[in-house]
Amino acid sequence: MSHAQLYIATSVEVAPLPEILRTQSADVEHFVSAAFGIADARRLSERAHRRAVSEERQFLIAFDSITVEAQNALLKLFEEPPEGVVFHVIVPRREILLPTLQSRLLVVGTQVAQQKSEHAFFTQPYDERLLEIAARTKVKDVAWCEAVADAAEHVARTLADAHERKRALSSVMLVRSYLGARGASAKMLLEELALALPVIAQK
Repeated sequence: MSHAQLYIATSVEVAPLPEILRTQSADVEHFVSAAFGIADARRLSERAHRRAVSEERQFLIAFDSITVEAQNALLKLFEEPPEGVVFHVIVPRREILLPTLQSRLLVVGTQVAQQKSEHAFFTQPYDERLLEIAARTKVKDVAWCEAVADAAEHVARTLADAHERKRALSSVMLVRSYLGARGASAKMLLEELALALPVIAQK
């Protein structure tokens, strides 16, 4: 087993983790935050270097963003980990990590369940889609917004009617052009997708 493992998922709840990691215990500690900073990295290092009470300890680390300073601190920790310690890192997108830090992590799981959930977004009635968009954009769930745009393209390409397919793909391209751009409203863009694509049958 690698001593530093990477999971691509938008939250701990949907990450494809071994069940033993989902609950904190004497052997499992969680470090979960929206933004992971140098203070978090130092606290993790301090906890990891404490005298072990068992042969193997596991640390679950989850964040949506991380500073360069914190990544450099984690790089040092992962390069020379304390004996018997395994780190499990959960991020919404691999690209938020520096290449040097990525090279120290073994990708062991991706968020397949969440991908299915995002595709299922288009099986919902229009009013339910709009409610979910309002909730997700309110908490700035950027990874979900991007994944819905990906799912929208897949759905659009499977539409049988050529005119409907062309119109849906046009909306997808428009949203992709502006989603994530400074000053752009993710809520308004996703509402465009929600209303442009038809309700599809649930698989």
